[in-house]
Amino acid sequence: MGAFLWICLIGVCVDTLGKLVIEKNWMTENYFLANLYFVLTTPLFLYVFYQQLHMSEKQQRLYKALSLLIVAGFLYNLLLGEGFNRLNILTIVLQQFINVLLSCMLLFNMAVRDDYFLLSREPMFWISAGILIFSLGTLVSLGMSEFIRMNRITINNKNLYRIIMPVLNIILYSSYIFGFILCTQKKKSYSPSL
Repeated sequence: MGAFLWICLIGVCVDTLGKLVIEKNWMTENYFLANLYFVLTTPLFLYVFYQQLHMSEKQQRLYKALSLLIVAGFLYNLLLGEGFNRLNILTIVLQQFINVLLSCMLLFNMAVRDDYFLLSREPMFWISAGILIFSLGTLVSLGMSEFIRMNRITINNKNLYRIIMPVLNIILYSSYIFGFILCTQKKKSYSPSL
């Protein structure tokens, strides 16, 4: 669970700094911070899912190799591809797609195991479900960000992204909080890392 605390801390810092940057007019956009968030949290998400998926030794080696390729690709895109000052849509969409796949794998693993009677009492069920919902919503809203921006799709004069993302953040952080509460209540849990 320590990795999720770091993910939450990075998220809160980036959101706070991003809002401060815009309010103080230090920059017109806070894309640098958003890009930094995804580059910093991707290895943490990959680590958490690595710990939770209970893979064979061969699967672990493959997972580690793919994880290194993913992180290297994200760094390449940030440094030499889309850059620091543009929102790295490719990196974000790929990270969210990977989170969707890994969340589904973990939820499936939990569903087919015999030692789970009430998934709703499992911390990782709530955390994975929150990540799944957040990542699917982010895939849609950011995957279509250029379309939304070009066609000026708004609700009450607000960009659609600025309406969808706060709701997704509430869902994500609520699932984290509920998962953390369940961790404190459980002595024996699904993961030895809990």
